[in-house]
Amino acid sequence: MGLLDELEIRFARADDTSAMLALIRELADEEGRACELTADEASLRRSLFGVRPAAEVLIAELPPREPIGFALFFRSYSTLRAKAGLRVEDVFVRRPVRGRGIGTALMSACARIAVQRNCEMVDCSVHDRRHESARFYAGLGAISITDAADRLVAGPTLASLAARWPHPFRRG
Repeated sequence: MGLLDELEIRFARADDTSAMLALIRELADEEGRACELTADEASLRRSLFGVRPAAEVLIAELPPREPIGFALFFRSYSTLRAKAGLRVEDVFVRRPVRGRGIGTALMSACARIAVQRNCEMVDCSVHDRRHESARFYAGLGAISITDAADRLVAGPTLASLAARWPHPFRRG
């Protein structure tokens, strides 16, 4: 049995806020942006699980329910394309388990959600083009749009990515 066989991807719940903040801190540290981090548990709970959530989060976890990564996304819209999309703001996987398909599984789950919600595309940004994340998105078939930082997955590539993670994910 491989690591991906044990992986579960699910929608985050309010009681995941502490674990999410820990993952966000790791992300900020790795990107050299820890000084910009102002999120705390209360602000995450309000903005993600309040009356009108600003975004949704998928949690990747391994037994025994250990969160090892996340994808934060929200609905987007392209004026030039006149099409709805899904904006993936961040995908993060803890360093010790990187390179094993977990990030791909999270992006595939996001792509499947986009397809289920009749979105025509998934878009994201790469902050540092030399960073491993640029290679990650290129490996998924994402193409550069408008400038070197924006990436887009659409059309047959979106459908193919959505099929990569066929396992169900649950709410909470």
